[in-house]
Amino acid sequence: VNFTLPILNNLTWQINGTKAQIYDNSLLVFYNLENNSNIGENATFFADLSNRSNNGTCTNCPLLNSTGRHGKSYQFNGTSNFISFPAPLKLGTNYSASGWVNTYQTSSDKSIIATSTSNFQLMLHLRYSTDQMYSSDTNEQATTAFSSWKLNQWQHFAISRQDTNLTFYADGVPIGGYLFSSNDAISPDNFGAKYNGGFSFVFQGLIDEVMIYN
Repeated sequence: VNFTLPILNNLTWQINGTKAQIYDNSLLVFYNLENNSNIGENATFFADLSNRSNNGTCTNCPLLNSTGRHGKSYQFNGTSNFISFPAPLKLGTNYSASGWVNTYQTSSDKSIIATSTSNFQLMLHLRYSTDQMYSSDTNEQATTAFSSWKLNQWQHFAISRQDTNLTFYADGVPIGGYLFSSNDAISPDNFGAKYNGGFSFVFQGLIDEVMIYN
């Protein structure tokens, strides 16, 4: 299906009575990671498919992989690869974030979405070493137990926060929650690693379909 609309506020598919909203105007970032030259993508430029122009770039770049959860994906080496947003996203305390990952190891902690400006602010983080999903704002750390890691298989992880209430999801199923004590903001600016002058929590494996809503 191909169509062109000058303004799009919401796009929802309905299949066999089930509705799935795949776009609305609260979408801040959507990288489908296809290296599509028709929209200007190349090995160091990653087009944001929202209407916010939060296009990603890299200097320590992951490698394009012909196999993704949908189409292609990017392979992160576990030591130095990450993709940067053009500027930190000022999210406040109402947001959600998600991504498909295919991990090559579960022996150490890895970040999917993080910030380089704080020791906290690991927005979407996998604690393989302690069997937890993890998310933090500027002052507090939220965790929930999770141990159903799948090596060399695709899994979908997400968080959704409404004010002080945060919910963790794995493969579309809520697996736990956390109540923050205050409304502190978060400002992620990269994915695939935590980078603050040095690398930490660098993801090792494939990442696809990264999305952030506000």
